[in-house]
Amino acid sequence: MHPSHLFLSVVVFLVVTPSWVSGQEAPLVYPGHPDLDVAVFQPFEAEYIQSGVAMTVRTVLTGDAAPILSTVMLMHGAPLATAGLDHIGHYANDLRFAYRTFGFGRWGQEYVHAEARRDTLAVSRMPTPLGDRQATFVEQPIAQPFFDGTLAYWLLAALPLEEGYQARLADWGLTEQGVEIDTTPPFEVIGQETITLADGTAYPCWVVAVTGAQFTLHTYVTRAPPYLIRQRMIPQEGDPLTVVELKRLITPSAQY
Repeated sequence: MHPSHLFLSVVVFLVVTPSWVSGQEAPLVYPGHPDLDVAVFQPFEAEYIQSGVAMTVRTVLTGDAAPILSTVMLMHGAPLATAGLDHIGHYANDLRFAYRTFGFGRWGQEYVHAEARRDTLAVSRMPTPLGDRQATFVEQPIAQPFFDGTLAYWLLAALPLEEGYQARLADWGLTEQGVEIDTTPPFEVIGQETITLADGTAYPCWVVAVTGAQFTLHTYVTRAPPYLIRQRMIPQEGDPLTVVELKRLITPSAQY
């Protein structure tokens, strides 16, 4: 994974210098892989708190001929520089990447549009959201289908959730030279735990760990909406820190 395609900013530190030892032989899971239960991932809408900032995640099913699970992630808070909008599409039949548009004033004035075409990933980068999308344009050949790493923590729910299961996910990211299609570090299911929110709602979760050079990230997921319930950063030294937590499940989203 690369920092440029991670909406959850804390994970930037995890993926810059990965240092995993175990799990290097973990199977590579890609759209259409037999380990992937596509039917698990369904439309939903939920509110989260990420490091003190409100985040709304909404997925709807769009289109008829080739339905797409279209996910919008909106961060909103003060100051205005913390606001960000991320729009990601995956084909509903196999969860392969379709498109992504995002831009964050917080990390510099750059806006990106990526689109998976027949055999290439086409990426346009521009300095403003209303600018010329051809200002910077790169293409990368597609050898196999892949996911968007930003949504990976929700898509974990579609993997076999049983203790000891390990997998890497095929994904993509921006680089200094352009764009590349790569894989995530290994995820490993390490146990189960029930998370109870402030309103008393209890979610029985599977705990999925991914380890980096500075800390391990524990993701608590369920196989029903909204899938991602909590993320905790476990540093090599010091106390664990909750960086993402579900505030409430609003409602399953409708087909459009």
